[in-house]
Amino acid sequence: AEASWDCTVHDSSELNRVTGPDQRIYLTVRTIVLLSHPAQMQLVLRKRICVNITGRQV
Repeated sequence: AEASWDCTVHDSSELNRVTGPDQRIYLTVRTIVLLSHPAQMQLVLRKRICVNITGRQV
């Protein structure tokens, strides 16, 4: 999968540079789902992912 990266929303120099071919960055993606049926509740989903940051493609 590919995604664009907005470096203005975090304060981490490690996430602003390209990773080497043998390097990986582990991130935790977290989202909150608000359910209303069959009962009102908040469902918190978390997933650890491993990414490789590449240079900008034009």
